[in-house]
Amino acid sequence: MSKVVESYTILIVEDEEKIAKILITYLKLYPKFKKFVWAKDGVEAMQKLSNQDFDLIITDIVLPKRDGLTFLDTLRKIPKYYKQKVIVVSGCLTADTTLKCMKRNVKHIIVKPFTARQILLKSLSILRAEKQTKKVVDELLDKMARRFLLKNSSVQKEIIGENIRELVDLAFGQDGKIDQELSPSDNFDEDDED
Repeated sequence: MSKVVESYTILIVEDEEKIAKILITYLKLYPKFKKFVWAKDGVEAMQKLSNQDFDLIITDIVLPKRDGLTFLDTLRKIPKYYKQKVIVVSGCLTADTTLKCMKRNVKHIIVKPFTARQILLKSLSILRAEKQTKKVVDELLDKMARRFLLKNSSVQKEIIGENIRELVDLAFGQDGKIDQELSPSDNFDEDDED
C-alpha cells in the first residue's frame, strides 16, 4: 500500500523571477503543492539542497554561475540525489541538450513557453500524486477558468493593459482553454497567503 502524501515541497531553479513566479502560481493550483523554494542558479540550488529535502526539482538549463547541466551533474554525483525527481523547463533545448539531460537521468522536459496544464500534468505524473492525473488537472484548470471569468466579466468591457493581456495570453493552453488566473506574488509559501 502506498503512503498518502499530505504536501509536497518543490525547488524551482530559475534565474528569471517572472518565470519562477509563473511556475509557482501554476503549481499552487494543486492543493498538496504547499512549499516552494526558489534558487536563481545551480550554486544557490545546491545550498538549498544542503538544508532541506525536496520532492521535486524544476530547473532551467541556462543559468548564471552554474548552469542547469552542471547543477544536474553535481546533484547526480551525490548518491542521495541520484533518483531525485527532476523536470527540466527550458527555452534553449536542442537535440544535444535533450540527450545530455537524459544521460543525467532526467526524463521529463518541458519547452518554454509552457502552460499550466503542461506543468501540472508533468509534476503530478512524476510524483504519482494522483491516480487520475489528467482528470484532476482538468478539474483544477476548469475551476480556475470559471473563477477567472467571473472575476473579470465586468472588466472585459474595458481596455486590458499590455501586461495583463500578456499574462492572460500565457494562461491559454494548446486547446484554447484558459489554464488559470495569473497573479504571481512574492509569496512562495501557501501558508502565508494574503
